Amino acid sequence: MDIPIAGTIEQFANRLASEKGFTISDRTDYEDPNFKMEAKILFGKFEMFDDCFVAVRKIEGANEISSVIIFIDSLKTLNGEFDQLVEQYDKKYGKHSGYWGNRNWEIKGGRILAGEEEGGYHVVFMEKTEKEIRDAYMERKMKEFKDSLFNNIMEVQRKAQTVKEICGVPFGSSYEKAKEMLENKYGYSDYNPDKTVLTYTHKTYAGIMFDSIHFLFQSDGIHSYFNGCVFILDAKSLSDAKKKQEMLHKKLSDKYFIIDDTDSNGNKVYLGGYPPTSDDGVGFSIEILKYDSKLARIYTPYGVRLAYGRYNYVKEEF
Repeated sequence: MDIPIAGTIEQFANRLASEKGFTISDRTDYEDPNFKMEAKILFGKFEMFDDCFVAVRKIEGANEISSVIIFIDSLKTLNGEFDQLVEQYDKKYGKHSGYWGNRNWEIKGGRILAGEEEGGYHVVFMEKTEKEIRDAYMERKMKEFKDSLFNNIMEVQRKAQTVKEICGVPFGSSYEKAKEMLENKYGYSDYNPDKTVLTYTHKTYAGIMFDSIHFLFQSDGIHSYFNGCVFILDAKSLSDAKKKQEMLHKKLSDKYFIIDDTDSNGNKVYLGGYPPTSDDGVGFSIEILKYDSKLARIYTPYGVRLAYGRYNYVKEEF
């Protein structure tokens, strides 16, 4: 009837109603012995037959229309109108072939079946077979399932690899809460000029004696957030620094997936974990420091830095 079999069953039914005068029914009862279907039911005139029952169908769960089937009451065909319809389609589409008791026309972009139905006749128009629609639907659902499964696995992995706390202090804690917890653990800090940093020297964590540990904080002017931590190991030489860097890498790789990069001096930089905030980036880095001559006289020529953050807890925008 010059309406492409495409779109949803609602769109197609609405076109039959608005362009061809069919009446959309409230009925939804339609069953197919081979496929679980959903359908929009209409009544109207098809070709030379009045009061036909029309089911615009789709495979349950799929989005697109799969076929349109017209049921013709046997009383409407007593004068041979159905044979006239077959002759008409033979002229339009070429001589039909037999197909399980149906007349079958293979046409460009689809198929037409016409045959006897219990209590009458039917004519079926389909762009694709229900099997093709079903297979395409199942393929799409399988892809969605695989994508969902992959995303779930990645989410589980991200949660497991997310840096949540250090030295027993959860990231995001307030300055006051973190200070209280750290004083319970390490005593008073060696350096705390303001509420942006708490520094401890010569403290052990996870079985390693660090030369200094710096706890860093961020504030929005009202609230404060523990948003970073830097562990420092002094090193007497580059080879000493590399050994200590590898020791930290081995220690953290037991828990986190770590990748390596190279800094401007050609030394390795290790990156691992995910940040506790929604920001992109890594949870921590392990790198070698080379101090300038003035600092080298105070500290050592080299150092190894394990740095968490700084993570951004303060969201500012104009």
